[in-house]
Amino acid sequence: MSGILGIFYRDGAPVDRELLETMRSKMAYWGPDGSQVLCHGSVAFGQFMLFNTPEALNQRLPRLSTEDNLLFTCEARIDNRQDLFSTLSVPVDERNGMPDSELILRAYRKWGLDCPDHLLGDWSFAVWDDARKQLFLARDHRGNTALYYYLDHQIFAFASSIKALLVLPEVKLQINELYLAQKLVSWPPDPPENTIYEGIKRLPDAHCVLITSEQLKVWRYWFMEDVPELRLKTEGEYIEGFLEHYREAVRCRLRSFRPVCAHLSSGLDSGSVVALAAEELRKHGKRLQAYTSVPAFDINYQLPKNWYADEWPLANMTAAHCGNVDLQAIAAKELTPIQAIQHSLEIHREPLHAASNMYWVLQMLESTKSKGFGTLLTGQGGNGTVSWTGWLGSISLSTLIHQRNLKQIIKYKILASILPASAYADYRRFRSRHDEEPWSRYSAIHPNFARRTNLLERMQLSDHDPTFSNFSRSPRETRFALLIPGKSTWEALHAETGAAYDFEVRDPTLDKRLIEYCLGIPDNFYITDNESKRLIIRRSMEGYLPDEVRLNKRRGLQAADIGYRLLADAQNMEISLAALRNSHQAQTYVDLDKMQMIWKKLQQQVDSQGTMDSVTILLRGLMVGFFLINYE
Repeated sequence: MSGILGIFYRDGAPVDRELLETMRSKMAYWGPDGSQVLCHGSVAFGQFMLFNTPEALNQRLPRLSTEDNLLFTCEARIDNRQDLFSTLSVPVDERNGMPDSELILRAYRKWGLDCPDHLLGDWSFAVWDDARKQLFLARDHRGNTALYYYLDHQIFAFASSIKALLVLPEVKLQINELYLAQKLVSWPPDPPENTIYEGIKRLPDAHCVLITSEQLKVWRYWFMEDVPELRLKTEGEYIEGFLEHYREAVRCRLRSFRPVCAHLSSGLDSGSVVALAAEELRKHGKRLQAYTSVPAFDINYQLPKNWYADEWPLANMTAAHCGNVDLQAIAAKELTPIQAIQHSLEIHREPLHAASNMYWVLQMLESTKSKGFGTLLTGQGGNGTVSWTGWLGSISLSTLIHQRNLKQIIKYKILASILPASAYADYRRFRSRHDEEPWSRYSAIHPNFARRTNLLERMQLSDHDPTFSNFSRSPRETRFALLIPGKSTWEALHAETGAAYDFEVRDPTLDKRLIEYCLGIPDNFYITDNESKRLIIRRSMEGYLPDEVRLNKRRGLQAADIGYRLLADAQNMEISLAALRNSHQAQTYVDLDKMQMIWKKLQQQVDSQGTMDSVTILLRGLMVGFFLINYE
């Protein structure tokens, strides 16, 4: 994904070119195909080019439009090009080869601040309107691009990478303790604009910001919560419409200057993306390279019920069924989990949630880069969209009576229909009062730090459930807990990781049109009983996926051999834990005694609980600890 940056001196001072170049240097790797900066009085923009589409070769950014004095820059892939060509009355002879940036600029000229409503795809952009003396920034509907900013009375600065903002002399490198605590306890950032650094904000997904010398205004322009229910006559019509939207979402994301590859697990999300991409590529006589993470060690412990450790057999079935998919196993023997965590911190400058998966993710990306791929397809967002399981409360009363399921009858047919939403919040608070540290089972947060920040009280005020009991009163409430509309952050991390490896991550399951269609399908078409779930994706993929995959109800356990990998790198683990003990910051925020205890237990025996503790406590704690050492 390309990247952007910019500075606006609100007091009218001219741009500091030396500072601009310093910011630019921190993002140099974002522009494998070149970078440019352009100054215009008190405003300057920069753009880092990755040729992500064939039309991007014709793009020259930033640009100053002399006819209306608009300074413009963007990173973008626009998916509704044909609709925009018609709506914006673009002459036919100008359409071929027109870069997506030109469409965004013309959309701004036509609709002004409402133009994000008319753009589909993955994008973020900035427009300085000299006539109005205002700066306008916007980010795509699901935040598949990254955008951070800093504001004070004198300066507004923004960038796709937080690294470019850390060099600003105005930025004080002070840790946002609430954000750090949220990372440690798997609580999505709340407020969503917060980052690990005080003063540096992120522009959340589906948000815009307008800045002048006097004010800053931030607003959200798209609410998936408002999507109406879709009313069709038969299940077949829902499936037909679903496939139409899904095919289009995949097709749009195959428009790439460099070759396309894909991540393929054993599941329905990435499997359906690969199957539909292979179908489209087959029309043009092309093949699809796919990558599957596999264990490097034999799993000698009992996995939890309905889980398995090696996703290769089912992923290989999907590849063989498609016929034009070449599958490569990623065992990631060359990259240890500790090395991957350190490299991830170099990319993002903040701790991540999925610390235990970084070794195979980064190894996969290194392989794609070495082979010259420019686009990676993934199905990361499918759980809340295409492969939604269905809400248990959508199971019919007659079915529950037939199954004699009294618990679900009371919970979903009686309580859910009569209790207000506030009662559910009260119930969570009641549960919390009987467990003062509900996160202790899955977090390395230091108890004193948790108490000092009043973590439990903050959770209660925000209606966050630290027990993750999924006690909700509607299918959408449960679904939005996965999608986190207007507050999601992990998609931006994909953009930042992709930039480090010269390619763009694209997720068809997060296409705006597909999201709205999936949310519109009545929930009873996703689930009929406790055993029949994810029915839309299972039935729509008949013929696309082998039945062994399509009907499979077990799940692959990623990083199942993480315990063995850590033991194979025991010396570095000991060195790392010792380094954390020598860090005042790490001692303050992280429970090093708990991490040491988990490490000792792992050395005695690798089992299911020890593996889970290594994922949720040991490695997440290690990533936070490394971040704190770097900060210190």
